[in-house]
Amino acid sequence: MDGVPDDDLIHTNWGPSFVSHPTWRAWFAKSGVVRPNDAKGYQVGTSSLVLDLARDGVGVALGQRMMADDDLASGRLVPLSTIAIELGHPYCLAHPHSKTRRAGLRALIDWLVKDHDQKC
Repeated sequence: MDGVPDDDLIHTNWGPSFVSHPTWRAWFAKSGVVRPNDAKGYQVGTSSLVLDLARDGVGVALGQRMMADDDLASGRLVPLSTIAIELGHPYCLAHPHSKTRRAGLRALIDWLVKDHDQKC
């Protein structure tokens, strides 16, 4: 990754309400390298767009593995490292209280929390 210019890094900015989004700065710190200049590169607001840009050859993405698995398996994307950083927060399911009794939603909730003891 030393040969990748900061201008080619694709950054995810989920906005100020999500304070622990994964950053290139955190990834480089974990790898022992002091970089990057967060003002350089591409700034996008969604994880899927980060992967879209990488798939189109725009730059290098810091993405979520579960979202990139198909692209990695097919060779459309190539991992540049085995270094991984934590997302910071688990995903949460949010829904209106009024929909709680719907069978389909109840089944989804039961499936998502099966074998998991964390609550959001």
